[in-house]
Amino acid sequence: MTSLLGLLARRYAAWTTTWLFIVGILVVVTLPSYASTYPDEAARRVAVELAQNNAATTLLYGRLPDPGSPGQLFVWEIGTFVTLLVAVLGVLMTVRLTRVAEQAGTIEIVRSAGLGRLAPLTATFVVLAVVGAILGLVSAAGVGFRAGQVDGVDWTGSLAFGSVVALTFLLMALITARHPRPTRSHRLGSQGGRRTGPGRRLRPTSRGRNSASPLAPVDHPLGLRATVEPFTSNSPVPLAVSSVVVILLAVVATALERSRELGGSILRVSTTRVRRVRVSSPLGLAWRLRRATTVWWVAGIALGGALFTAMGSSVVETARQGQLSGGFLEAQLAGGDPVSASFGYTGTVVAIVVVASGILSTLEAVTEERRGPGEYLRATGTSPARVLAGHLGVALIGSALALGSTAALIAIVAPQTVSGPGVSGVSGEAFQQVIGQWSGVLVLMGPAILLAGWSPRLAWLGWIPYAAGVVLALLGTLLGLPQALIDLGPFDPAHGVLTPLIRLTVFAITVGVGLWAVGRRDLTPG
Repeated sequence: MTSLLGLLARRYAAWTTTWLFIVGILVVVTLPSYASTYPDEAARRVAVELAQNNAATTLLYGRLPDPGSPGQLFVWEIGTFVTLLVAVLGVLMTVRLTRVAEQAGTIEIVRSAGLGRLAPLTATFVVLAVVGAILGLVSAAGVGFRAGQVDGVDWTGSLAFGSVVALTFLLMALITARHPRPTRSHRLGSQGGRRTGPGRRLRPTSRGRNSASPLAPVDHPLGLRATVEPFTSNSPVPLAVSSVVVILLAVVATALERSRELGGSILRVSTTRVRRVRVSSPLGLAWRLRRATTVWWVAGIALGGALFTAMGSSVVETARQGQLSGGFLEAQLAGGDPVSASFGYTGTVVAIVVVASGILSTLEAVTEERRGPGEYLRATGTSPARVLAGHLGVALIGSALALGSTAALIAIVAPQTVSGPGVSGVSGEAFQQVIGQWSGVLVLMGPAILLAGWSPRLAWLGWIPYAAGVVLALLGTLLGLPQALIDLGPFDPAHGVLTPLIRLTVFAITVGVGLWAVGRRDLTPG
């Protein structure tokens, strides 16, 4: 068991540390800005009333409790991003430690060394517990050390916030650990994320305070933050219930593990129907394998962008009246025309999701190389560069469809939701702000394809430029970063010719190096 824990720690240390670093930085760096954003009680009251009466922010972040202290605003805004981030980490880490490790052959090797059948799952639980504890400690300490410096922040609320972060991670991880057992494919482990992901998060966080239930975390783990209410009620009951649920989920996952063989499944998967895949190129094969996922991404992004635009109309009206005072929204809509700024923010959010989809699609080349399909393609005489280019082509097609369809749908919805002066060209403005993100999307997919071609073991580093771009776009102004640095971010809308040309050149260089490098190295085993 000790050797297995050492193996897992060594294999996933860099990947996990990167996620822990991102969460820690997000917590530590953003909290002080909430103390300096609101110079007096009157300015804070205006921001609180806006947040409490705006349907868009309530749907996204939940109900902001009174009196709306900087500590409460931090948990309300940044706390949402942190819990969502650790939830994604829980899903991805659990799938890697269970089905991915099993399909890659790691579990078979360690069990052949004499370890019991439950040893890999037990080691997974230990790793998840350690990571969850570190996440909770980092979050609690990062906020708690500001006690007395930021209004509304104390150690009791800090410990509650840290517990929320840790338990949200563990709930999502254990739910995911339960889902891969019934079927063979590790891809179905993502059902744990889909069943409790952002789409279902909307319902619990939008509830009022009086309707909060201690049992809410059982049905919606991402609603735990709104139920506990750090720096407000600090309710311990939902935390206790969530801890019991984590234990029960571990017991269920263990029971399911006893009911199947290595590499098998509890549910019988029918293989009687075989359909021949007719493809003539690596691009055609990659598209055939990922077209369903791509279509779902495109539809989700387009509908989400339209919904986000419709809900943000009241924010535009408030900005026109000059009532935005401090906070995240004021930082995003500060300066210039409120309509243009609002659509610019929408375009940024859309581009952030599109890039994530594109990077995931691109990195499928690394996954296939490690698990066999890439080797089979090479055995047919297909060059490694063509295989990698096929995955890049699918990523580019998906990104183009997502940006184009979202821009068109927003252009249709925007005139129906935005009223007042200066809306005659609102459709064109909405379309331009979203479609203008195309060069930023390309430049952020470049590092992923470069690393996938150069060294698949380092491919995860392709997420670092993406994370830096997200921080600059969403938190740059709130953190007081120089405007010149924020303007260099990839999600800054590109107007004119020079900026898109520079980004396109960077994209071409990184892709060219990646395609050149992949043909000059051997296959990388899992």
